[in-house]
Amino acid sequence: MNQPSPDGSLTIYNDPEAFMVPTWNWFKEYAETKKTSSNQLKAVSVEMEDAPTSVFPGESCAMKLMAKFADGRSWNVAGDAVWTSSDESVLSIDRGNIYVKKAGQATIHGTYTDGTGQTFEVQFDAVSSMFPLTAASVNYFDRIFPNHFDETTQTFSGIGFGGWRWADGIDLSAYRYLVLHLFEASSSPTADLHCQR
Repeated sequence: MNQPSPDGSLTIYNDPEAFMVPTWNWFKEYAETKKTSSNQLKAVSVEMEDAPTSVFPGESCAMKLMAKFADGRSWNVAGDAVWTSSDESVLSIDRGNIYVKKAGQATIHGTYTDGTGQTFEVQFDAVSSMFPLTAASVNYFDRIFPNHFDETTQTFSGIGFGGWRWADGIDLSAYRYLVLHLFEASSSPTADLHCQR
């Protein structure tokens, strides 16, 4: 037996075992309860959260562009924003993800348009370096003797090991030398430079 759908646009087989009529009714009810209000569409603020200002060549990272909406929700809208990089050869952006191609610097600019047509803009500078001297980039390998890197003085304090880790390793095969410039001579007789694989 066949019968028309509730709005008459489809003919549905009404076998009690069939799933189409209940499914049709569920989707119809769901659509009625999910009508979008202007409070759900209107953003009241949009801000970068933990902007990736210091990155490694070869790295990729997802940006967090957090929008607060009038209904109280917060949502990462980085994938919905339009992004530009001042130097695509250093940093490129696709769907809210930064792809670091080589060492250098670029200004990242983003524009987000909410559901009401209101636009928000963000901008930050990102530096790509093999050995960035930032607290966020330096890793500490010794949990027994904690170390600390001070960005202002560009110095390590404490004892233990500190350095960098690259998710996909680092290719230095094109270089003949690795030159380390020290701010001042170390007062420690055991100061040393080690490479870990």
